[in-house]
Amino acid sequence: MKRKPPGTRSPRRAAGACGRPLRRPARGRPLPGRAVWLILAVLLLGAGSAWVVLHRRAGTTRAPEPALPIPVLLDSVNAAEEERDWPRACFWFQRLVDADPGNPTALLGLGLAWHNRGWTGPRHGPERSATRTSLERIAMNLRALALMDSAARLPGTPEEWASARTWHGQTYETLGLPLDALQDYAEISRRQPGYEPVRGRLAWVLQSLRDPLKRPTGAQASPPDEESR
Repeated sequence: MKRKPPGTRSPRRAAGACGRPLRRPARGRPLPGRAVWLILAVLLLGAGSAWVVLHRRAGTTRAPEPALPIPVLLDSVNAAEEERDWPRACFWFQRLVDADPGNPTALLGLGLAWHNRGWTGPRHGPERSATRTSLERIAMNLRALALMDSAARLPGTPEEWASARTWHGQTYETLGLPLDALQDYAEISRRQPGYEPVRGRLAWVLQSLRDPLKRPTGAQASPPDEESR
């Protein structure tokens, strides 16, 4: 009788309990045809939906607004200021600045509109907007300060520069920063000694710093305006 090599098994032992040869488990079967077509249909449907959404968004993009003549923009600005509608004033002043970017008066007007919007809210009235004591109000006034500073740096007349710096300092006053306002007023007094509007502001700040509890009298008795226009 021949001996079997080591490691070999007889067919009977290698068979299962039912007497059939054991089979290895399948590693992966190909997907049926219906499942493949279903996945492709879902992918195509998703791609089509994304294209429709993007197409609709592109179709709803606002077209650039046509340029308006400067007199028309000025009329719109004046109407918004008369109604104390500061969001509308910001809109029309911005269009005026876009039409005439080198105009320091228009840039200063935009800064004043943002300051008024942050101080009094959307419209003028006895009530106060929630932005008065919020971070949104601070953000509006920071924008106003940046615009006023830019207006002062644009080439213009000495009066335009002094006006921009005066409103810049007065915005600091309304924010409770008298020392920053004093720097603006002192600079104006050095460069434009005869500029009258800054004298009252300078006297007000100096008197307040000397004695915060004493109310100034006479020519110094006017507090900083809550509205710039």
